[in-house]
Amino acid sequence: MLGSKFTAIPIYRLNIVADIMMAKVARWLRIMGIKVSDAKYVDDTDILNYIKHYRHPVLLTSDVEFSRRAERIRIKAICVPSDMDLDHQVAYVLKRLDINIDKTKIGSLCTSCGTRLDKINKKDLDNEKIPHNSLKAYKEFYKCPKCGKVYWRGSHWHEIDYRINEILKIYNNE
Repeated sequence: MLGSKFTAIPIYRLNIVADIMMAKVARWLRIMGIKVSDAKYVDDTDILNYIKHYRHPVLLTSDVEFSRRAERIRIKAICVPSDMDLDHQVAYVLKRLDINIDKTKIGSLCTSCGTRLDKINKKDLDNEKIPHNSLKAYKEFYKCPKCGKVYWRGSHWHEIDYRINEILKIYNNE
């Protein structure tokens, strides 16, 4: 399945796991609303043993031999070319997974752990580490119920939105 598309299984049923080399790709996929877990291990054998028990596992790696090992034990793998820049790598994964991005899901997941964010009341942010100016300037805040990280669509969001649009241009032109 190396390099092929995953059209038979809906994206929400896939258990996508990224090895350490794909951590930045995984983060951007989560920003785009796609649930991706980071491998809990560094050793390839430990990673394979960890994910082989998942239903519909997909491994993201840039290690060709590692992706072949995964395929040999019936774990679908996407071997992302390491010579691509980050935007092209993200677009490559989107293409291989045959994903059409749902713009309403962008920014809906924790970038650290992939858990769906909860909208929280501004008044409940007293003990959080949020810059005072951000608390004054923005109305909507979101919190990860798993790791506690707090998010808001601040001035940095323009750069994130621009990058997502660049990734989608690459995706649509390949």
